Amino acid sequence: MPATKDLKISGTWSTIGGGGNTAFGGGSAVVSSNVLTFNDQGQFTTLSTGGGSYSGATGSVTAYSNKEGAGTYTFDGYSLELKYNNGKLVRKNFCFYDDTKDVWVFGTSPYTPSDSNKKKR
Repeated sequence: MPATKDLKISGTWSTIGGGGNTAFGGGSAVVSSNVLTFNDQGQFTTLSTGGGSYSGATGSVTAYSNKEGAGTYTFDGYSLELKYNNGKLVRKNFCFYDDTKDVWVFGTSPYTPSDSNKKKR
């Protein structure tokens, strides 16, 4: 379901994904996660983490990275726009899964509420 125009929300939501071939005896694994925190003043912060590792007969290598950002957000129907303080603009499709507005999709990633959101209710 769509968001109302200029909706304001408060709380923290996150998504995580990954892959690799370790379940089949391989040596590669990748992971990515994103945490978005919104306040009812129209501001957001984000923390993105991504990385991977490989271990094989020739050796091992691991690399991970964290990136933080902040700015303002605007909902409008089936879109969410994030305007970062550094000028970057991200606009992707958005929808709530149901009337509770607990779980939603931004781009192609499902976001679920953090435990701290549940304590506020």
